[in-house]
Amino acid sequence: MSEEGLSLEERALRLSRCLADSEKAYSSLLKLEKEQNRLIQTADIEGTAAKIDEKNQAIEKIQEEEKRLHQEHVSWQAVRERAPADLRERLQRQLESLQTVISELLEVQNANEVELRKYGKEISGKLIEIQRNRAAHRGYQQRLAGDAYQKSKFYDKNT
Repeated sequence: MSEEGLSLEERALRLSRCLADSEKAYSSLLKLEKEQNRLIQTADIEGTAAKIDEKNQAIEKIQEEEKRLHQEHVSWQAVRERAPADLRERLQRQLESLQTVISELLEVQNANEVELRKYGKEISGKLIEIQRNRAAHRGYQQRLAGDAYQKSKFYDKNT
């Protein structure tokens, strides 16, 4: 069905779903930010780095949700004035709820950034150490895999 063929109620329902999905996505990111804050407070640098990776994935999902939300918002704006007041108010409450989550998220993000700056040199050093350890571990795994392959070739020849 084309956008023009959607009823006011269908547009409102689609916008409502997008608002709910966006709030869920932002709430997930907020949860990750709070978990990262706890990790920062305990100076768990490796855990903090892992949480940053999780946050990046959550942000990608939010970007997708935002595109959908924008499209539905534009569609809704075309018919908004014809909508009953109670429907507009319900959607406005959803929007305000989403804005509340985003505001809290920004506060926690700002606090995390401040804390991370305090530990800047220490975190930087630990991240470099973690990267070196991971690189050494990968090299060791590759060597073991190569040894296992060589042994498997040896065993194949004798069977």
